[in-house]
Amino acid sequence: MAHGERSTNRLLGWLVAVATAGLVAAVLMMMALPGPEPMPPSAMPPLVAARDAAAAASVGITAAANHGERAVAALAAQRDTAAVATRSLWVRIRARCASATHHYTGPLQVDGEPTGPRQLSLGSSEPLPVQFDGVSPLVFTAPGYTPNVCTPPPDADGDRPLDLELQPESALRFRWLHPAALPLDQVQLQLQIPATNAFVGQSLSLPLPAETTVALAGGNPVRWRATARAGSRLLQASGVVADLGLAEQREVSVDLGLEAGRRHRLIGPSAALLPHLSVSWQAPDRPVLESLPVDREGGFTLPVSACGPFSVDTNERQIATVASAYGEELRLTLAEPVVGVRLVLDSGAGQPSEVLAPGGNVISRGVAEVHVFPRSQLPPQLRLRVHGEVSTFTTAVLPASADWLELRLADALPALRLSVHVTGPAPVAAARQGMRLVLARDGGATLSEPALADRFKFDLPGPGEWSLRFRCGESLGPVVARAMVAPGAPAELRVDWPLVHEWTGEILGFTELPLPQRWHRVGFGAGESILNGWVLRPDPKGQFRGFRFAAEVPVEPVFVAWGLRRVEAMIETRDDERRHLVVRPSAALRWVEVEWQDGVGTIQVFQVRAGFPPRMVHALSTRQRWPVPVVGDDLVVVLVPPPPSRTPVLSWMSLPAGASRVTIAPMALRRLELRDGSGGSAARTFSPVGPHGVSTGQIEVPAGGSVVVEVPFDTRGLCEWTEDAVEVPVGAGEVVVLP
Repeated sequence: MAHGERSTNRLLGWLVAVATAGLVAAVLMMMALPGPEPMPPSAMPPLVAARDAAAAASVGITAAANHGERAVAALAAQRDTAAVATRSLWVRIRARCASATHHYTGPLQVDGEPTGPRQLSLGSSEPLPVQFDGVSPLVFTAPGYTPNVCTPPPDADGDRPLDLELQPESALRFRWLHPAALPLDQVQLQLQIPATNAFVGQSLSLPLPAETTVALAGGNPVRWRATARAGSRLLQASGVVADLGLAEQREVSVDLGLEAGRRHRLIGPSAALLPHLSVSWQAPDRPVLESLPVDREGGFTLPVSACGPFSVDTNERQIATVASAYGEELRLTLAEPVVGVRLVLDSGAGQPSEVLAPGGNVISRGVAEVHVFPRSQLPPQLRLRVHGEVSTFTTAVLPASADWLELRLADALPALRLSVHVTGPAPVAAARQGMRLVLARDGGATLSEPALADRFKFDLPGPGEWSLRFRCGESLGPVVARAMVAPGAPAELRVDWPLVHEWTGEILGFTELPLPQRWHRVGFGAGESILNGWVLRPDPKGQFRGFRFAAEVPVEPVFVAWGLRRVEAMIETRDDERRHLVVRPSAALRWVEVEWQDGVGTIQVFQVRAGFPPRMVHALSTRQRWPVPVVGDDLVVVLVPPPPSRTPVLSWMSLPAGASRVTIAPMALRRLELRDGSGGSAARTFSPVGPHGVSTGQIEVPAGGSVVVEVPFDTRGLCEWTEDAVEVPVGAGEVVVLP
């Protein structure tokens, strides 16, 4: 597998395991969505198709509309009988769920438009076009929500969508029951509404009140989970509210002391290190990790429903554990040794500090009193930042059999410092926001600081000759000074500010596009990613500005991007005197509506081109109806079920040439038993490969063991997540031995 494809697989596996597809889609849509020029009604695309009036007049929408009768009845009285100019506006409808908001999907009634009331079915996170006469308020009514009466201001910008929020009329009142003798350190409440793909988590204030009221829309089943941490003990309760009415207030009793739990114990680390360790695990029905500290004996108690695999958190990564039963207790042993490092004062008290990367000043962890490393990753020279000062310590004094090291500031190595004073006319503040000072030494050590001041102090990781450059955006300028740094007095450099020019530009035809289809980015630079090169964000008019070194002139290749979709463009005109560019996309996006049947999970869209590895360019949830942007006919659509499903892929298909709508459904599946035949000692991760060469999903095969999964019948092979992996073909049999 090529390096780009392996990177895609690792990213995709992380997305599937850690985040829901709805969040991915939300991130894409919130990438500075630009706005349109106000357009006449005939020029607006039907983003949300109007339903047949008789079919749309459902009981739910009628019942909800009755709550807004007064607001709707007042429309006629407020409407001026004289002719009023109609304006086009865009709105984004969001619905509150507990402490968060989500894009609203479902039936919606809009009143107040000159053309009369509309009944819609929203299934997208895109803005909704409305008509406003400048007099009558707009009323948005949805079943189970309080009507939102909105009067847009006279100076409302037609290029910027109005965000409107619907408040639910239903609520759950959680009444808390827990052992009084067990003080709580933290309480979290998570709510999940599978029908809308909404997931909300909130931390509750302590001491815990007798009751917590959470507002959310009725009509859908709600799964709830309450998690409390009391020292090294985890308390949990969960349930399902199946029939909450559209305007119902219901009480739910939560007994956190109902389940006794099971005792676990981490063995191996010393008594000094154990209190500074925490154990994490993945709950079967949760996409995120749970975590709990251990006590001085290494013990912690979890609900019986909690299961592994368990790992121990450290600075750099998580250390796996090996579990073994010991009576009613589950014992965990670290797969590799760890080391705890503590900085102490002369009094013996711990001193919080930050760990810096060995080669630079990038912080690898926040402020903590104890830092834990895998022994194999403990650097020979450890750099700690305390109250703004950086000290370097040698860790060679730690015996091989010890896992605890205490350091004192008096033990620090001699400091290596370099002062830089920048003089002369400075670039404007907007330019300096994207500039940095960069120090580099032969051997790869690099440090940088934002260029927001004129005096800088660097704490260096080692002696030698250091060179200084300026960085403007992604461009690294020439070396402007060099300094030899050795222990002792700080070295000093004095340099002048570089000359920086502002470039402005515009995207041709930007305001002629409907608002949801306008470009999110414009960039100058080669590569496949939308982050490669000098990348700028256009404003609602399609204009952009940025800064370059005086000697650097923007040149092709040029691209524009919508979400993750990169489209080639060209410089139509370039005025070097005014430093102004006009960019024209060389291809237009066409939009394909993706529908699905009986599938819950993630829709992932891959770009497939000859000579390049497949690349994911789009993702959305099956709970949304969202057009997919397409250039040409080079895309493959994949349906991936949500975790913790053992089926990595439900379906994959190529978009038909020229199609404007495609339906994707789960394919017929075949069962495969994957056996590890490598003889190794570590688990291996594979992705199934479809007929178009797209590999996605993840399958973990235990070392020397086997796993049974289901994959689509046209799966052609399996590809491992390793360097230089070779695709393992899948034959007609039911057993695949992985070499």
